Amino acid sequence: MKFYFFILVAITISNSYAQDLSKTSFSENFEIRLDPNIMLTESYELDIAHMNFKSEKFLQKFCDAFSMFNWSLKGDFNSKKIILQLDKTFFEQGKTDVNQLNNDLLMLSRRMKLYFNRFNN
Repeated sequence: MKFYFFILVAITISNSYAQDLSKTSFSENFEIRLDPNIMLTESYELDIAHMNFKSEKFLQKFCDAFSMFNWSLKGDFNSKKIILQLDKTFFEQGKTDVNQLNNDLLMLSRRMKLYFNRFNN
């Protein structure tokens, strides 16, 4: 009986995770902006098809370089996507809000662009 309960919980968590995946923009200037008028989700899909990452290895290095304490980036080279995974505890505990997160991401965009232009060759 416990085994079936575990399977049911795992399926429920998996389904809620899939439903939490939202799309947001990732501009050519490496700007990521979350809509402050929409409830935050844990994961956002960023389309990177227009960015021409040279290799899967570089995409992973890029994601590792710009993952922070309250979010992580995971690249999928084949589908040309990056998943932005938020640690929602920072929001739930009042340590930050979506406007502050947008400011942090905007400040990081210049460094992302410099890193990309320097090492993606």
